Amino acid sequence: FVTHLHGDHCFGLPGLMCQIGSAHAALESNHPKQKKQKRGARQFELQAGKEAEAQANGDGDGDGRGIVHIVGPKGLRSMIRVALLTSCTGVSFKFRIDELWTARDVQQQQHEGDTTHSNQMSHFASVFGVDRHSSEIDGINVSPENDGTWVIPSHPSGGPVASSWRFHAAPLVHTIDSVGYVFVEAPHRGNLDASLLRGRLLTDENREYQQSVGIRNPLQLLGLMQKGQTVTIKEGGAIVELSPADFMSRPTPGRKVVILGDTCDSRQLAGLAAGADVIVHEATNAA
Repeated sequence: FVTHLHGDHCFGLPGLMCQIGSAHAALESNHPKQKKQKRGARQFELQAGKEAEAQANGDGDGDGRGIVHIVGPKGLRSMIRVALLTSCTGVSFKFRIDELWTARDVQQQQHEGDTTHSNQMSHFASVFGVDRHSSEIDGINVSPENDGTWVIPSHPSGGPVASSWRFHAAPLVHTIDSVGYVFVEAPHRGNLDASLLRGRLLTDENREYQQSVGIRNPLQLLGLMQKGQTVTIKEGGAIVELSPADFMSRPTPGRKVVILGDTCDSRQLAGLAAGADVIVHEATNAA
C-alpha cells in the first residue's frame, strides 16, 4: 500500500519486487518438480510472463495464487513499469497494481484532450502510455465513492485475509495526491461454551442414542457445533436439536489499523479512522 509518489515513499518498491522475485525463483528451483530439470532465473521470468499474459486474457487458472497485489495513487502503475522495463528487469511472479483515482482523474479520462494530471503537472500525463510488464496482470482503476473515499478491491486470490479484512482509503492533503489507509477486521465469532453442553451430551440416554447413529463419543458433537452445525441429541425421551448460536459467547469487535503518510490535513479520513486500535503516522518534531 503506497501513500504517494514522492521518491522517499516509493522508489524502493521496484527493488523490493526484485528481492521477492529472487526468493520466489529460489523456492521454485527447490520444488520437487524442478529438481529433475534445472532452469535459470531468466526462464522463470519468461514462464511467469506467459502465465501473466494468459491470466490477463482469461486463459489462466484464475485462482490468483502467487500474485503480489500493489495499491496506490494514479501514476504508481507507470512508475513501476518504467523502473522495471527500462532496466530490463523481469520478475518470476505475477503482480497486479490497482490505482486509486480521484474524481478529477476519472473526469480527465473522459476528456482525452486534457493532459493535466491531478497533481497539476501538465508534463506528468505523458508517462501514462507505458506498456504493461510481462509479469503484470491488468489492474483496476478504482473510482471514489460519493464521499471521496475508496473501497479497495480484495486480493485476487481471496483467502483468509480477503475474507476477514476490508480495506479503505481516503485522500490526504499534501503537495501531490496522497492517501491514507484504513484496514478493518471483521468481528470475531464468539466461542462455543462447552461447559453448557457437556452435561447434556454425556447422559447415558444420549450416549446410547449417539452410538445408534454411529457416533461413539458424544463429545464429537462439540467439534461439529464449533463449525456452525446444528446437532441432535436425545434428552427426556425426545430428540432435541442444539443450535450453536444458543451456546456461543458474544462476538468481539475486529481490529482497525490506520496508516497515514505525509499530510497537513487528514480530516477526510477521520470518519473511517474513528475507533482505531493502531495508528501509524509519520511526524516531524518541531525544532
